[in-house]
Amino acid sequence: FSGARRIKLEQDAIRYTNLFLNDIGGFFGSLRPYRRRLLLGIGIALFILLNGIVLNGQYQHVIARRSAFEDMMVEVSLLKQQADNAQVYNDDKMREQALSRIVALLSASVPTTPKQETQRAQYLEENETELNRLRHIIYVPNPLVAADFSSIGDTLHSIVSEGAALWAAGDRAVYRQIGTASEKVADAPKPIRYLLKRDSGLVALAADGTAYTVSDKALSATPFTPFKDQTSYDSVSPYANNLYALDAAKGIIVKYEGSVKGFKAGTVWMSDEATLSRAVSIAVDGNLYVTNDAGAILKFFKGSREDFTYQEPTPALSGNAMLVTSKDSNNLYLLDRNLKRVIIMDKQGSIVDQFTSPLFTNLTAIAINDSEDAVFVLNGAKVYALAIKK
Repeated sequence: FSGARRIKLEQDAIRYTNLFLNDIGGFFGSLRPYRRRLLLGIGIALFILLNGIVLNGQYQHVIARRSAFEDMMVEVSLLKQQADNAQVYNDDKMREQALSRIVALLSASVPTTPKQETQRAQYLEENETELNRLRHIIYVPNPLVAADFSSIGDTLHSIVSEGAALWAAGDRAVYRQIGTASEKVADAPKPIRYLLKRDSGLVALAADGTAYTVSDKALSATPFTPFKDQTSYDSVSPYANNLYALDAAKGIIVKYEGSVKGFKAGTVWMSDEATLSRAVSIAVDGNLYVTNDAGAILKFFKGSREDFTYQEPTPALSGNAMLVTSKDSNNLYLLDRNLKRVIIMDKQGSIVDQFTSPLFTNLTAIAINDSEDAVFVLNGAKVYALAIKK
């Protein structure tokens, strides 16, 4: 509306309101005194009645919520007794189910008083802590920053720990940090997808299969002839001086036999389209370990499936887990990128520890140091260090 039109509408609204109020006032004033008192009394009674109905409804709602919370706490107490009994009989599965139910009930509850809020917070913290301990989950609110490459402006894809040095590779270069000092080692002719530690030293591999030997001051082109049918390098694992590369679309793993001088032409080491087409990550230590898109861990020896019964992580492993190990390691190290955690599992299938942190927002790579007392995770441009329990 125009300004004049709006003013006219406002004036008409005020005039009609005044006329209505004057009519009501005139009507009320024309009544005899006893009728005015009667109408006023009826109005007050109606107001009290309606207000009472509203307040009673609110009260009943609060009472219902309070009763629901108290009923929930009774169920929590019974479940806690069930969890305690399961602990006595070493039934971890039943204990975990009871504690999980307790945490779910408390998380969904709605306290109605400050006392209930305090009780809920206390019970929730206690039972979450007990559940995490049972699941070997260690919550790390502020993990140690082992390296921070934020200032370089590069997109990093891979990390490796070697001796006192922590190496990182990205689209533009390879970097190294020793102690608190970091440096760019060399520019990368092509974006580096993998940084891998072989017996003879470090090698960098681009997404198209171009390989480089990594030294303290340079990247040197390394003989590497991709297998003719290989279309991608979805996961690459070093073993001794060799590299093993997964091509999930083809359902194959290609072996690149290596030496200090480079690599021989790739040959198919394993072909299993049904299994490898769903593979996400591989790790070779003499055996082959595979994670797949269903969140399973598979084990193979000389191309044949081996029985590998392992303790199922809780929550279940997602279908986007990276896996690393080595021939000298007793453990498998899994980076569950979707669920923002690190899982350490021994090679008999028992979970050693799980780590999670609110700072794990963009996990992309994992590495283990030589003494195997620390695991490093690449999160964006930062590398976090987690202490491994011996």
